[in-house]
Amino acid sequence: MTDKVHDNKLQILGKLAASLSHEIKNPLSVLKLNLDYLKMSKEKYDDETNECIDASLEAADIINKLIHNTLEFSRKNKSNFDDYRINDIIEKSVQITHGNAHKKNIQIKLNLSPDLPLLFVNETKILQVLVNIISNSIEASPISSTIFVKSFLNN
Repeated sequence: MTDKVHDNKLQILGKLAASLSHEIKNPLSVLKLNLDYLKMSKEKYDDETNECIDASLEAADIINKLIHNTLEFSRKNKSNFDDYRINDIIEKSVQITHGNAHKKNIQIKLNLSPDLPLLFVNETKILQVLVNIISNSIEASPISSTIFVKSFLNN
């Protein structure tokens, strides 16, 4: 019975994360629009202010990517298989789990082989597996450690 309760909580948490991500998009868009407006007048500001604007735009882009990946991850599973680059899916899974790693000051280092063939897979399911593996690694790792993720071709 406890497993069912836990599974139900995880399902509700997933829906909440998707809903929250969707709601964050609108104010984030306003912030980014205003920062872009400030950047258009960069000659009015000193170097330090322009650096702050650029750093804020970068941070907004990162948040936007995280939200996009969270929403993409939370959508209903597609049963469609297609050709995908596994390295792209690995990178998405690292972006999704970056926040948890950051909380524990854990670095995730990638060593991805550039010469991998396309794989005929269900992207959503592979992403889910990789997010689970990386999340479990983060949970099991001590503070300020490093997690290594490697892709390679073996025969």
